[in-house]
Amino acid sequence: MRPIKLVPLARDYIWGGTRLKTEFNIKTDLDPVAEAWMLSPTNDTSIIASGEHKGEPITSLLQEGEDVSSAFPLMVKFIDAAKPLSVQVHPSDSFAQEHYGTCGKTECWFVLDAQPGAYLYHGFSRPVDREEVRRRIDDGTLLEVLNKIEVKKNDVFLIESGTLHAIGPGVLVTEIQQNSPWTFRVYDFKRVDKDGKPRELHIEEAMACMSLESIQGHRRPTLLKSEDGCDIYTMVQCPYFTAYIYEVRKQVSIKGTPSKWRGLLITDGQVSIKSREDGDSFTASKGEFFLLPRDEGEYEITGEAQFILVD
Repeated sequence: MRPIKLVPLARDYIWGGTRLKTEFNIKTDLDPVAEAWMLSPTNDTSIIASGEHKGEPITSLLQEGEDVSSAFPLMVKFIDAAKPLSVQVHPSDSFAQEHYGTCGKTECWFVLDAQPGAYLYHGFSRPVDREEVRRRIDDGTLLEVLNKIEVKKNDVFLIESGTLHAIGPGVLVTEIQQNSPWTFRVYDFKRVDKDGKPRELHIEEAMACMSLESIQGHRRPTLLKSEDGCDIYTMVQCPYFTAYIYEVRKQVSIKGTPSKWRGLLITDGQVSIKSREDGDSFTASKGEFFLLPRDEGEYEITGEAQFILVD
């Protein structure tokens, strides 16, 4: 079974830009384009773009009796922040299960590009208590106690559930996250929606699940293996997902696994992917996402490109 290409789902949130259309070939009439959901198991389910299941939702790939959240526990996105995102927080597994009957949301960003001086907010810059946080939300001074970090290409940020965060303008990222819909906004720069109404805030929910940890950090990908034709980096390892960055110069081989689907996201360049089992090959380009079948199939990837392998 060859890798299965998925159709990106574009979203036109007010802070988005144009780069996903012009640089990542995301096909849509929406303007702006803030996000492209490359893997979306629920809430607008990803559609299969290739193979015998073309045109069907990815739920058609489930085995009998299998739950979609077990087969596809993650979402994968591109995010183009032309303007700053709201300051927000996501709930933990325990909070989300208790209140909504779902998982929480831990996520990770890999910075694909950042304009000079670009930044994001990640946690608090010093110790705070809930009374101060609530007061600063009410009087509009919350940003003064957030950890503002300059962003550079190839930075990695693990945004654990409960951590206040926001992407600043001029930042382009890949996001891997638990498949959870819960986002609680606490500050949104007094913006209004398309109907001229203030965008909704979720202050009580945010205060209930917010962590007060200070000084959140970021990291660079760690070199795992250097081969003649490819360098492989560990992007992130956490209880919810693992991801590796492949910098292909010539050629590299990857394998599927019988226990789960794996995801392959092309973030730069173009490669030819060939199945070693049957010799079938196809081209994969920047801005495309593929599911690797749940088997031990081996694939030979040839070309010059960067891609992320998502477990």
